[in-house]
Amino acid sequence: MKEIQNKILKQKLITESDYVGQFATDVMCHTHLFQILAGDFVVREGNLPAYLFYLAKGRAKLYVTLANGRIALVDFLSAPCFIGEIEVLDDMHQSRAVQAIEECWCLALPIKQCRAQLLDDALCQQRVKSDPLTVTTNGLILIHLAYSGLASAITPAFRFCFSR
Repeated sequence: MKEIQNKILKQKLITESDYVGQFATDVMCHTHLFQILAGDFVVREGNLPAYLFYLAKGRAKLYVTLANGRIALVDFLSAPCFIGEIEVLDDMHQSRAVQAIEECWCLALPIKQCRAQLLDDALCQQRVKSDPLTVTTNGLILIHLAYSGLASAITPAFRFCFSR
């Protein structure tokens, strides 16, 4: 993953992906642009992401390593969608791995710097909480954990997502 300093490309991706429309507040001055090559990680499992990513272009896969060492594919992510939104809502959430399937371009907001602003941004909260990928991802993990007899692995973050 590499941060790219290209204002023209950044503006093009912002426009094409309706990035500005995801927020009620101005986040442009905090927005970074990242290029992620196929096979590279957007988020590593178990590490809290430093950014809230908005996948503007490309595809990625979300997966989790189970207690028995098996890897469970949770979902495929396609642009546009948020990555790391659960970690913004709940900083105690155990991160899942997100790996690029093809070259990806992400617009990103630093969580430490923007968390309070994002939590106060009603439009962003509405978009994140109603994002079918967020609901699907958490639902698939819950179904898989229950099916695998690992229901005790259901974290407070998952309960939080379904209690909204």
